Amino acid sequence: ADALHPRMQKAAARWEKRARKAKERRQRSETKQTWDELISEHLLRRPSDFLASVMIPFVRQWGDTRWESEGWLALGQAARWSKPDEFDKIEPWVPGDEGTGAQKERARLATSLRLPTDKGWLPAGDCYAGKTWDGPPEFDIYFAEVENRGLVRPFGLWPNHVRKGTDKELWKAFLRWAGVSWEPKVRRVRGLASSALIDSYLTDSNARQFTYWITTVP
Repeated sequence: ADALHPRMQKAAARWEKRARKAKERRQRSETKQTWDELISEHLLRRPSDFLASVMIPFVRQWGDTRWESEGWLALGQAARWSKPDEFDKIEPWVPGDEGTGAQKERARLATSLRLPTDKGWLPAGDCYAGKTWDGPPEFDIYFAEVENRGLVRPFGLWPNHVRKGTDKELWKAFLRWAGVSWEPKVRRVRGLASSALIDSYLTDSNARQFTYWITTVP
């Protein structure tokens, strides 16, 4: 992705102004129609557009080594380009529940962005909030032994350059939006035949109807 040339930016602003005036006068605007066809789904305007169309496809290709060396930089930029609601207004992320454009963007964020955990950098959708993030204290005990699930590293242990000038509550909202859970996760079941956990609970007669399972926490 690249920024528009300054002359193109001025031209775009001029065309949009003409189209806006035509709309206010309730006139048919060929300029607006032509402009819409030209930029539709191609011109990124909002920070959230940069996050969804530029950053997420880029970091999705990163391996463990790249995340260890540049993860904090990526995390900080993702947070700056994201404007989630207040924490209490954000519903838990459920894989497979991806109807609207915003929900699809959230799903890509949860599966592509990694977060610092007790087990290294893991996809946000595989992470939980422990006691230091106001999550259930039981998570600290239970997920310490679960290999492919991580507890987000305590905020106080984050590098100073990431924490400086930020608010923990805003980070909580971002982490919630990114897929971190403050409750047992609801996971979409894939590959039933190879899942010992699912096989132990389901019979051949009802396995085809089983779509989701909830993480069991003692």
